[in-house]
Amino acid sequence: MATFTVPASGSTAVAKNYPNTNFSDLTQYKLFVEPFTNHSGTFGGWDNILLKFGEPAAAYKYKRITKVKLVVYAMPTKGTLGSWGAAYISAYALGLKEPLDVSTATYATQPQQLKDGSTSGSASWNELNKVVQAQVTFTMSQYNAAEKNGLEHGLRNGFLFAFITGGEGHASEAIFYGAKSSYKPFLECEYSNDNVGIKAENFAPSSGAFVNRTQKNTFTWDTTDDTDLTQTCFAEIKQTSAVFEWRVKNASTSKTISVSGATTSCTVPANTFPSGTLEWRVKVTANSGTTTTSAWQEITTTDVTPTAKPVSPSGIVIDATIANRLSWKHIISTGTPQSKADLQWSADGTTWNTLATVTGENQYYDVPANKFTSGTKYWRVRTYNTDGTPSEWSDKAEFIAINAPSAPSIVIQSTGPRPRITWQTTEQEAYQLTLSNGYASGTVYGTEKAWRSPVYLADGSYTVRVRVQNKYGMWSEWSAAALPVSHTEGEAITLSASASHEAALTWQTAGSYDFYLIERDGVAIARTTQKQYVDHTSIGSVTYRVRGCYADSDNYGVSNSDTVEVLPETNMICDLETGVWLEMRLSETQLRTNRTSFSAGVSTVHLAGLAYPVEERSEQRDRALSVACAWPHAQRAAALALEALVGRLVCLKDRYGNMAIGSLPSLESNCDEFMRRYSFTISHTNREEAITLDP
Repeated sequence: MATFTVPASGSTAVAKNYPNTNFSDLTQYKLFVEPFTNHSGTFGGWDNILLKFGEPAAAYKYKRITKVKLVVYAMPTKGTLGSWGAAYISAYALGLKEPLDVSTATYATQPQQLKDGSTSGSASWNELNKVVQAQVTFTMSQYNAAEKNGLEHGLRNGFLFAFITGGEGHASEAIFYGAKSSYKPFLECEYSNDNVGIKAENFAPSSGAFVNRTQKNTFTWDTTDDTDLTQTCFAEIKQTSAVFEWRVKNASTSKTISVSGATTSCTVPANTFPSGTLEWRVKVTANSGTTTTSAWQEITTTDVTPTAKPVSPSGIVIDATIANRLSWKHIISTGTPQSKADLQWSADGTTWNTLATVTGENQYYDVPANKFTSGTKYWRVRTYNTDGTPSEWSDKAEFIAINAPSAPSIVIQSTGPRPRITWQTTEQEAYQLTLSNGYASGTVYGTEKAWRSPVYLADGSYTVRVRVQNKYGMWSEWSAAALPVSHTEGEAITLSASASHEAALTWQTAGSYDFYLIERDGVAIARTTQKQYVDHTSIGSVTYRVRGCYADSDNYGVSNSDTVEVLPETNMICDLETGVWLEMRLSETQLRTNRTSFSAGVSTVHLAGLAYPVEERSEQRDRALSVACAWPHAQRAAALALEALVGRLVCLKDRYGNMAIGSLPSLESNCDEFMRRYSFTISHTNREEAITLDP
């Protein structure tokens, strides 16, 4: 086996009794003699020699070393030969943990030793004052990992060289030669002809691991020299470059990424790998020039199938008039992100409708306002992994949507003077209808989806609008439709009106009308089949018109208008149930006074921070007419007729154009020997005089 030698590049000794003294200027060290008077041995607590070796020639720097012999020259100067005719010195060598600086090292500052990696040897002689070799041999096949580690540290950092002597067959004093002497210590290294390389190990991700191909991935490895316990090399082996290589499993071609310097990792950009089973390995090049290729490591980029879970809304009420966020969870054991999600909704939990598709990682979707109508709704989701594989549909989540109903669809049924319309909607609890002439139905409660004009409309073009309210009290948008109105005029009607305390109407016509509507100031107040009518409840200047109507059509004929002045000569009261009037011409005073009171709904309330109250006004009004009357005892029947009106609905008028309609709640009466006197008040009550045309 070939060998090379490396001479010591420096040496020193350390003395326990001189802990701060450096002895690197000495060429030789006489241990056990001043200043080295302490017992030498294998531990750092003794006087010992420290040796440093430089690098070998470049040709040997990285060669595989299988055996190392450390040689130190010594000359015994005092001792006793053993019975076998020779003496010997026991020698020990330990690698140093840190690099040795011989010019500064002292007993107090000497590097620590790797005691577990020590090895031993000896020197023998048969006469004193003769130079001999003290040898310590590291035979690699005989050493464990700790001992190999001790040798490698010694080669690169230096050695502690220790001796034990004394007793029969031992020297008691000896000279040891340092690096500055003519007897330089040296290393004799036995080697093979190939250079030590470096190998990769401890791969991550490890074989069999999952790799998310949609994101960047970093592959790492550790490096160590490719020797075993039977080999080492003089220099420390380091990675100088590497090549990361990957392929589809068992493919004939591969792709590579170069790694510079000592970096033991490689980051692969996202979306580089295909889906499937892949292999990767590392080719590492050492400072020795040797390249070593690792075994293939198997990984998979095929993602597992995910599970989707709806989160919100679930079991709650939402306002569907605004945008609402649906959120869910993408559950997958590999931890990869969601690539896509599909969403569906249902009104019954059975029939499903497409809602949206979300592309990317967002696990939410903002449903636009008014997407859901009112009522119970259901939704579900499925998510996709990085390979585009979807999960099963999730369990359904339930919620209640509150929203305005959709605008109804209007259908024109007839265009006569009392037109008919219908509309279609699924959420009606009430409706409102308006015409462009100002008519408004107000809020009509119920599910009826048909309307007939309650009044006769003049010929012309109108716009009808309808909106509906659902059970949540929310109104739809208005729907509108054009409504043309026309009629066929009936036979002429001639109206004649006269008035005193009430209005009396008569009319003539050649038409065969089924009934007549009496209109006062444009409002239908009565319906009759006769050709005459008496209006008890008008006052002042009023205009009348009569409309002749047919039962089987909306056509009509209209009379002339006739204006009269309704004004009684004196106070009069009418029983509206019988139509009988009672005059009240007399009172107890010659100058009789009637009193009318008016009031509005106004209240005040004090608010914090304000010195004075604020007003709250309503549309409510009050009006009352108070009168006094009297009858001589001879007209007792008239007085009793007034008393009989208590509790009945009456109409009270005076000559000044005042009128009140309401119940007579009470009378105040007093009598003397001449007459009976009465006073009372009628509070005017709301009385809808406009009639419904459809009985």
